Amino acid sequence: PWADASAKKEGFDLGGFMHSLRRRYLLGLGLGFLLASLVALLVWLLVPVTHEAQVLIRVRRPENISSLGQTNQRMTGTEFELFKQTQVDLIRSPFVINMALRKEGISQKRIVQQKSWGGRRDSQEQYEWLARSLKIKAPENSEIVVLTLRDRDAKEVEDVLNAVQLSYIKEVVGEERVRQANTKKDLANRLRQIQDEILTKTKQKIDTAQRTGAQELGENNTRLSLLRDRLRSLGLDKDRAELEAHQLEGMIEEASFRFNNSRRYKPSATQVKMMLRKTNGEYAAIEQSLVELKLAATESGGLGGASAFQSQISQLQSQLQQIEAVNKKQVIELLKLERNEDPQDMQAQLALFQQQKRRVDARAAELDEQYNGLEATIANLNKANAELTVLEYEIISLAKLEEKLSQDIEGLELQISQNNNIHVIQPAQVPAGSSFITNVFQVVGAWILTLCCTLFGIAFWDFLSKRVNTTKDVMDEGELRVIGALPMLNGRRAGGLLPMSSGMRRSVEIGLSRAIDSIRTALYYSKRKDPIEVVLVTSALGQEGKTTVASQLAVSVARSGRRALLIDADVRNPQQHVVLGMPFHSGLCELLRGDVALEDVVRATPAEGLWHMSAGYRDAQSDQHMASPELKNIIDELRSRFDMIIIDTGPALTSPDSMLVGQYADVAIISVRRDVSRLPKVAEAAERLRGVGVEIMGAVVNGMNVDLRSSEMTSAAPAASRDPQIESAEPVAAATEAGGVGTSFDLDDDSADVS
Repeated sequence: PWADASAKKEGFDLGGFMHSLRRRYLLGLGLGFLLASLVALLVWLLVPVTHEAQVLIRVRRPENISSLGQTNQRMTGTEFELFKQTQVDLIRSPFVINMALRKEGISQKRIVQQKSWGGRRDSQEQYEWLARSLKIKAPENSEIVVLTLRDRDAKEVEDVLNAVQLSYIKEVVGEERVRQANTKKDLANRLRQIQDEILTKTKQKIDTAQRTGAQELGENNTRLSLLRDRLRSLGLDKDRAELEAHQLEGMIEEASFRFNNSRRYKPSATQVKMMLRKTNGEYAAIEQSLVELKLAATESGGLGGASAFQSQISQLQSQLQQIEAVNKKQVIELLKLERNEDPQDMQAQLALFQQQKRRVDARAAELDEQYNGLEATIANLNKANAELTVLEYEIISLAKLEEKLSQDIEGLELQISQNNNIHVIQPAQVPAGSSFITNVFQVVGAWILTLCCTLFGIAFWDFLSKRVNTTKDVMDEGELRVIGALPMLNGRRAGGLLPMSSGMRRSVEIGLSRAIDSIRTALYYSKRKDPIEVVLVTSALGQEGKTTVASQLAVSVARSGRRALLIDADVRNPQQHVVLGMPFHSGLCELLRGDVALEDVVRATPAEGLWHMSAGYRDAQSDQHMASPELKNIIDELRSRFDMIIIDTGPALTSPDSMLVGQYADVAIISVRRDVSRLPKVAEAAERLRGVGVEIMGAVVNGMNVDLRSSEMTSAAPAASRDPQIESAEPVAAATEAGGVGTSFDLDDDSADVS
């Protein structure tokens, strides 16, 4: 119970619904039996007896004819189911249903014309009624298709259903056979036309081959491939010859240019002088002497020295000019030879290039003639080959069309044979006794359905109230920890139908003692800084066991050897004096008004160590004093006299007493009763108390199952024990004689509150 609350459940809470079913199954069964019997009676009296007619149609599994028309094989299961479903769709089609309604007398039948609630159907409504009422079943792995129709008049049901099956056999199966036969005839005529066209195209192909000298298409393609290779080779040779001629033409132009340029060649004076220095020794010696004289004249300085050498210099220069004039032509020829521009050689080379050019041009012309001839041959072969190719493709296409037409004709033959496999094996009949059995099933089904709906409906209504089923529900919804769980104290079992045996009563008493002692221990050893002296016990609404929790906790504290005071602060519905078996005296209300002293309202109980303060007689003045500081003074005075004070207050959601008294309590305990308390109300009560600053220690869940070990039963004290919680006390009222002080079976506290 001290574990943290887990995350809230998402989706439908099946466990919570089963608890609701446990709580309300008696009410659900009782009311369900009543409503189910009423509905069954109404169904028996008001639902008319109907008759169901059946038509059996056999759809035999057809045989598939192979493409060669030689072998037969059975249709596969999937193909047969598809074929059978197609027949079902045809029977249900608007065409068949309308044809059935058009048959003589069918549309005038009462079941066709009259509506269930009165009035007459028009033609569209008649079709919709028959399409909706007609049931068709085609069981898997069966050749039987069952048509059924149900209505009140057996004879009219048979007539209408027979009209449907006759329309299908005549208008669909029969018409389909005629249509398929006509289609087969048209396809056969078309097949003959295709065959004649294939023969014509074949003759054209032969004539074209003979006319053009072409061979078969495959051989002709090989020949064309070889000719194209030859043409490609000639083209390369032709290109090479043209390239060589072009190169020779360039070489001729270059040689002619060089020859003409050499004839117009005029060297410069410097070139002539340089060649004379290399070839004429005299010229070189004179030029050297001239240089020396010019150098000597420069060194002598002055005008007189220079004039002495001038005549010699002029003489040498004159000699050089004479040598240049005499040897100029020879020098020019030497310069031409040095540049490799001998005119004779260049003229001979030009003549050679021209001769080679004429030979190459002749070769190129020959290759061009061969290329053009071969190209013409290939063009003729291509033309013939194209004609043969077109004819070949046309023949192939016609052959494929011929094959497809043959397959279509075979398929039609198969469909015609399949339609012959459809026939009626039983016309419309109404089985004897079927209507009464159907009516009985309707009544039983309505009774069971009503019973289940009532039972589960009441359980679902209870489920929507979100009542407490387990301690975990409290932790999940209200963010409360559960500090204890008490057993059921109503003194009955089996949903309240049977009384509780003495053994079970004893186990409840022992379980109650163990559970309440655990709560007491939690109070003693709380982790609070200050010890707990004043405990407030409340609940969200009435009938949730707070009075029982308060009285049992007070008895447990007294049994532990401490002085305990039980204050009945539920002034609107006091019950603690009944639980303790004490008369109703003045108490808290009189004390608040100042009518009595504290010693006059605190009275001892039959249990040792336990004192009780009654609620007293409530009036408007006592309600006003409940919110005054006088209450705090009273509780402070009682703290000094008792070890622990347990205060039983009214429900937190129906009165403000718990929030007022809670201001002076150390902790509060919220009492929750299984199958009674509602989780949203418990959470709301906790929020209200927290909102005014009341510290909530936890919740105590009443009505939980008790699990005791066998050793606890055998070692526990007998019924005559001195245990103040379970012993029998003579002074108390009869309400406590059965369970001892603080144990009250068959007592529902807060009886005046509305849950």
